[in-house]
Amino acid sequence: MVRDRRQRGGLTPLRRQRAPCASARLRLRRAGLGHRRHPARGAPRQCERRAGRGQPPLLGGRGLPRHDRDPLRRGEHRRHRRRCRDHRRDEQRPQHPRRQRLRAAGRHRPHHHRRRHAVLVQEPREIDAETHPKRTGRHPCPGTTQHKRNDTKEYEVRIRIKAIAAAAAVAALALTGCSTGGAGGGGDDDTFKVIAFTSGNQTPVGAWWVKAVQEKADELGWDLTMIQGDFDFQKMNPAVESAIGQGADAIFNGYTDYASISSIITAAKDANIPMFAMDAGTEATDGFALNITADQQGIVDQTVDEIDTTLGGLEGKNIMVIGHDPHPGIRLRAGLAAEAFEAAGANIAGGSIQKVTSPATGRTEALALVTDYLQANPGGLDAVWVGWDDAALGAAQALNEAGSDAVVTGVDATSEAIAAIESGGTFLATVEQPWPSILDTVVEAMVAYQESGTMPSSNFDAVATTLVDKANASTITPSDKL
Repeated sequence: MVRDRRQRGGLTPLRRQRAPCASARLRLRRAGLGHRRHPARGAPRQCERRAGRGQPPLLGGRGLPRHDRDPLRRGEHRRHRRRCRDHRRDEQRPQHPRRQRLRAAGRHRPHHHRRRHAVLVQEPREIDAETHPKRTGRHPCPGTTQHKRNDTKEYEVRIRIKAIAAAAAVAALALTGCSTGGAGGGGDDDTFKVIAFTSGNQTPVGAWWVKAVQEKADELGWDLTMIQGDFDFQKMNPAVESAIGQGADAIFNGYTDYASISSIITAAKDANIPMFAMDAGTEATDGFALNITADQQGIVDQTVDEIDTTLGGLEGKNIMVIGHDPHPGIRLRAGLAAEAFEAAGANIAGGSIQKVTSPATGRTEALALVTDYLQANPGGLDAVWVGWDDAALGAAQALNEAGSDAVVTGVDATSEAIAAIESGGTFLATVEQPWPSILDTVVEAMVAYQESGTMPSSNFDAVATTLVDKANASTITPSDKL
């Protein structure tokens, strides 16, 4: 509110105006405004005089001549200001509540200063039942206290909804570790809680292991959390460590080398949780309470002897060895096979072990390795030794396409490999690893620990395997059909 020069930077106070001179009255008549009197003294308001000349009203009286600014009596402007609520000051507010309700001819004036024909008219608008103030509870004027109260309530409601959604997400996450089995479902303190994980779930044997462990957990009433790594240790290891942090009674590792899970082993030791494993290494380590795998030297002896018998000796023969270093079992048996062939006088094709980068693409990579070698050395292979069946099938396909008489051996006894052996083609033999019996042995050790806390007497064991050839192929259960 404009008060005086000392309070508002020297502006002339808003005061009652003198009666206009003759020239001013003539201008007002020509503009059609007549000579309206001020409520107190009868003088026309300066906003009317400005509007009569087609100019916007002035704020605070600045720009008017002294004739229009000086008061006749002290205090008159204060009484007028209390009655009129200082319409000039309201005009400066960006959210003046009456601005949208007035016609252009009188939009800047309060009701008692408007021209006679500038009647207060509500602009026509459609009423939406969904947004009507009575329906929504929102005040029609923006920037009011009612708006602030509604906005605060809506903000609080949104915060509550977000909090409820976050709590639901946390609860869902706690239940989504492929948690299965268990009569108590993990809610009972007596329930045996097991964390199972594998990085080889994309292989036939790894997929079988996931399903078999879940069935065992259901049968024994375990609270099982299954974590599948898809050969991605950067994803799997933190997930297992997080599960360990939430508590467990035992850990079950399937087909994951201890060298790749050192952080998991450390977390399990810190939490004092024993880890049982299948095919998780080729030698004893204190990281496992028990690790049972197949006898790698036995696998090599069986397959090398079969190739030796079929070829009539290994002296001077060209043999390709295909392996995969990330898998400890394949890495060990491939190295043992290369040593055995060299000791028997055979030549290792390519000068060293040919390595496949990923088991998921083993078949196509082995196909490319054999094809490329035969194109560079036509008829230059007598046999191909492969560390697992899927890659061995790719090598057999390459030999058949090239018309080679070389033979192939594999490991795992999958259904495709057994069918290829029975057909009498280039696929000579494979090896059955007794994974079902190994699983039963490991589960028995875990049950003994559950019931009495008894730990296995030895933490490593390597079991014997079975050579699968054309003679016994029909009696073998394929590893991917277990």
